[in-house]
Amino acid sequence: MKSVEHWSSVSAQITNRFIRKQKAPTFIRLTALACLWLGLAACTQKPWLHSTLEDYQSRLANILEIEPPSLITPNIISTTPKQVFSPQGSAEPLNIKLREFYNLPECGIKPIIAERNTTLGKLQAPSQRYLYEVRLLAALYRCMMMVDDEPQQEQRSIINRKEQVVVQSWHNLLYNSDEINSARFSSSTHFDEQEDHRSAIQNWQSLLRFSPEELKGKRFQLSDANSLETLLQSISKFKTPAKLRNDMRLLISTLPQITIYLETNMTQLNCLTNPGDKIKAEYLRNVFNLFFIQEIQPQAGKINDWYFQLSVTFEELGFTEHEDNTLNKSLHNDFVSSIKDHVAQWQVFFERCDIVPRN
Repeated sequence: MKSVEHWSSVSAQITNRFIRKQKAPTFIRLTALACLWLGLAACTQKPWLHSTLEDYQSRLANILEIEPPSLITPNIISTTPKQVFSPQGSAEPLNIKLREFYNLPECGIKPIIAERNTTLGKLQAPSQRYLYEVRLLAALYRCMMMVDDEPQQEQRSIINRKEQVVVQSWHNLLYNSDEINSARFSSSTHFDEQEDHRSAIQNWQSLLRFSPEELKGKRFQLSDANSLETLLQSISKFKTPAKLRNDMRLLISTLPQITIYLETNMTQLNCLTNPGDKIKAEYLRNVFNLFFIQEIQPQAGKINDWYFQLSVTFEELGFTEHEDNTLNKSLHNDFVSSIKDHVAQWQVFFERCDIVPRN
């Protein structure tokens, strides 16, 4: 006969196995919830500039001993342009009949036309469609040089129409490609403290090398297609225009709130007659130097430099002519004004309290 201890041990083992079976799904669910929570926390992490501005205001409030209002951030704006924009209008499509197709000279145009009629050819992304039209136009140029004078008039008419199609395809690439729209209109992307976008801005400048004016008359190479795709992927990755717009909007929204808070509460300090207020004023000066001069202002300076560099390229690409221009001048003017107003408020305070801005 088995002992009581034996049956107790067996019962315990069965119970443990049962508990493990019951707990496993619960454990998985809890783990999944924890991962989801961490993921949401990462997604809702505040931008570096926003966190720095909040820390700046908090340090000032600790010295002034007056509770500051919560910084109101700008509303998230649309992540896509308001409408598909096509500044050149619709170009007349080039249709070639089957008999005309077979009568074309051997100038490399037949494989290109046939490529367009494949399933993949009909589903081309804007960049691939543009490169296809460039290749076709280049082939038409070669064909025209191989025929007699009489047919050239007809081919010249075809080439004129095709040149319009190429321009239209270029604008379709600029305004409707996923990569460029992502770089221009992403609403939740911001600069980190250590980001350097000089090479990213160079990518936008390099995009001009693929414009119809630059490619006209040049023999198309496969490396050109690869270079354009690599360039677009890099532009989409860095998202420089969207980050410029979002951080300018963020500073325009938040910094004036801090300026008003300081204007309201620093005037209450009697710096010249009250020793305690004089010490507070010096502490405030230290916070100004530590946060604004050393962190916020340098970041704003980089944003300002990148704005001017990229605006030149945007103007060449034609973005500045459209209402959805990411880098519009009024936004930049408000950005600069918010910084100037904040610095001016500190200058008034330093003069009134007879304090040197830098200790």
